[in-house]
Amino acid sequence: MHIPEIQQKGRPLNDSGDAWPQIQSAFAEQCPQKKLCVELVRVFVDNTGEEPCAYSSMDAEQGDVMTKGQRITLFGQAPCDVTLPPPGEDPPADDPPESGPADAPAAP
Repeated sequence: MHIPEIQQKGRPLNDSGDAWPQIQSAFAEQCPQKKLCVELVRVFVDNTGEEPCAYSSMDAEQGDVMTKGQRITLFGQAPCDVTLPPPGEDPPADDPPESGPADAPAAP
C-alpha cells in the first residue's frame, strides 16, 4: 500500500466540499477491499495567503509505503468550519455497518 497522489491542493478540506471525500477515496483505493485502512486527520493552520480550508500538504510523501492504522495528517488553511472527531476516534459512519454474506451461517 502506498500514499496516493493528492491533486486537491488549494481545494477546501471542509465537510461541504468534494475534496475531502475524494482524498479519503484515494487512500481507500490503496487499502485491502478498497476500505479506508489508515487514519486521516485534518489539521488547520494559518498559512497566510491561502483560501480558508484550502488543502496545502500532508505529513507523508506520495509513493511512500503506508501501513494499516497509520495516522496521516493533512494540513489545510485556518480558519475552517468543520466537525472534527476527537484524536484517535473515527468519524461517524454515513453507511450502516456491513454484514456478512446473506448465505453466511448464523453465529451459534
